[in-house]
Amino acid sequence: MTGDEQAQFAWTSESGPYLCVSVFSWGFRWDNGDQELSARWEDVVELRGNPVREVVYGSIPIATRYGHWVVLADGRQCGFQGTLLNSASRVSENESLRAIPGVTTAVTIEQLGRIFTARVTNLLLARAVSRLNAGQPISFGPLEVGPTGITADDESVAWDEVKDVRTRHGVVYVKKVGWWGTWRKVFVFEIPNYFVFDTLVRAVLDQRPAAGRG
Repeated sequence: MTGDEQAQFAWTSESGPYLCVSVFSWGFRWDNGDQELSARWEDVVELRGNPVREVVYGSIPIATRYGHWVVLADGRQCGFQGTLLNSASRVSENESLRAIPGVTTAVTIEQLGRIFTARVTNLLLARAVSRLNAGQPISFGPLEVGPTGITADDESVAWDEVKDVRTRHGVVYVKKVGWWGTWRKVFVFEIPNYFVFDTLVRAVLDQRPAAGRG
């Protein structure tokens, strides 16, 4: 690792226990004041994340809580979480992120999760595509994506029988041709590397012949 390189982005918790996460071109550094963990992006094997809207004042959502958990190939783990008011979340989501040479840019918890998701997904997606092209299935927790289709609970649906795979309100719905309802539904937070799963499945579905799209 390049210890002398200046961080591109950094996030520090504003409430609760101290935590600082610095992002570099080669990877990241996680520091809670007592422990420090540094890792390269290619060492990450699992990334989970799920923003949850907190409801207060009756049924009015006023804030979003963001959380991500990282698992490394050597078994080490770390995480980060934080809350933004929904007005701040909207501003944060609309801001573009660009690394400026020689400058460490402070980011929000939403933006930190976005950076981790983009960098980890790029690497893990390439590995997943290679496995799939080699005829090997890829496990995403309760769902498995394979060369012939999607498997869940020892049941499978072939790719030409998949009508749609859609995510709504934190839930993934897998619909099957000929079924009135949903073949399977799984919460996003249950799916490790959800963004890899979503991108991979959509790529496979888009490559099907028009006749096989139900």
